[in-house]
Amino acid sequence: MKKRIVKRLIASALVIALTFGLQSVAFAAGHAPNGADVMPNVDSSKWTSFSVCYDPAVYPALSEWEQSLIAIGQVKGTDYATEGWIDQDNIIQKGFNFFAFNTGWDGEYSKATGKLIGDNPWGLRCNYDGIPVEFGRKYTVKFKLASTLKMKDEETGVTGPAVKHIKFKAYDYQSPGGPAAEFLSIEGAAPDGTIELQPSASAEHLTYQDVTAEIQIPNNRNAWSNGKDKGSTTKLGLYFAFGALLVSYDKEIAMTGTVYARDIQVIAGTQHEVTYYDGTAKKATRYVNDGGTAPFVSLTKKGKTLNGYTKDGYKYSFSMPVTEDTKLVANWVNTPKPAKAKFSAKSKKKKTVTVTFKKGTNIKGYQVKYSYKKSMKKAKTKTTSSTKSYKITKLKRGKIAYIKARAYNKDSAGYKVYGKWSGRKSAFVK
Repeated sequence: MKKRIVKRLIASALVIALTFGLQSVAFAAGHAPNGADVMPNVDSSKWTSFSVCYDPAVYPALSEWEQSLIAIGQVKGTDYATEGWIDQDNIIQKGFNFFAFNTGWDGEYSKATGKLIGDNPWGLRCNYDGIPVEFGRKYTVKFKLASTLKMKDEETGVTGPAVKHIKFKAYDYQSPGGPAAEFLSIEGAAPDGTIELQPSASAEHLTYQDVTAEIQIPNNRNAWSNGKDKGSTTKLGLYFAFGALLVSYDKEIAMTGTVYARDIQVIAGTQHEVTYYDGTAKKATRYVNDGGTAPFVSLTKKGKTLNGYTKDGYKYSFSMPVTEDTKLVANWVNTPKPAKAKFSAKSKKKKTVTVTFKKGTNIKGYQVKYSYKKSMKKAKTKTTSSTKSYKITKLKRGKIAYIKARAYNKDSAGYKVYGKWSGRKSAFVK
């Protein structure tokens, strides 16, 4: 067997890239009730499986991975042998039977040196994609596993039940590389999702192991779904890898038997409904994880500024943890008018007058009005969002420009609220 491992080195550059077989499934959009199982009620025929090589009587076409190995002179059964599939003769609801004809001895090898540098169990795997989930929500993934995997002991030559470490992840199959969701907690497996699967005595006497993992879907659409899902809902995949972990568990190779998965569930975590009102009119709804904080929702009303929210008549703090359904009512105040504009005006360049504003309260920008007449007849008016200065250009040289200004504030709807016009000032145009 060790000779097989050495002969496997030349294929090192080929075994990493071909790691994902995808399946898209439609899902129902919307907010799932607390505690609901969002895992679609599908049977094992809807799962996707992959292995480096297949039984030619069942799958006449070779996998791309196997074609790559053959192209560099690798021989099936000597240099590689990873093979397995979902058992389609025994269809399982919310579970699967994965038959491993041979778990193989694949590993990750250095392209530069050809040395074994890491595990690569992805040549034998199955996955289900398209589970409807919500951005920002926590979920509990639950399932149980049993195994009848066996292995030949190289020293004694005896074949018997054997422990097998397998990999599990809940992942984002829409993003490059299929990144895994972080486990907030996990029971029945290591923190990285490695499960030490103990063998059962026989298929008739299976001993199941429970695995429970809590995950949270990121709230950032670009961090999950690669920006493809824009609404409140997105999709999740579940992924199991049964190939050899050649570095971590170098004795667990060339195993055969079945891995049984049952009662696969994805349970929606507890969320509370936070509703945002303007008087008696409901304007928005957000769902917040238990113990999380509610987001501030910016409502709009002409001439008004949103001055926070109240709950039961008291000012609401958005730093408070949410532990129940919550009704928030908008607290409005009249948008304050800006301070009267104060400025200086000077011609520093040809045909240009620079208006420099002095600091004032509640100011978002200015209107500047200018004319060549003291009466301000035929004045032109310009608007600027700058609160520091504004340049009036294309003026007539040798003329006196008369200038007024007024500041503006903005209400919650984005409308301008103007202050009073300033007194007139003048500047000689260079």
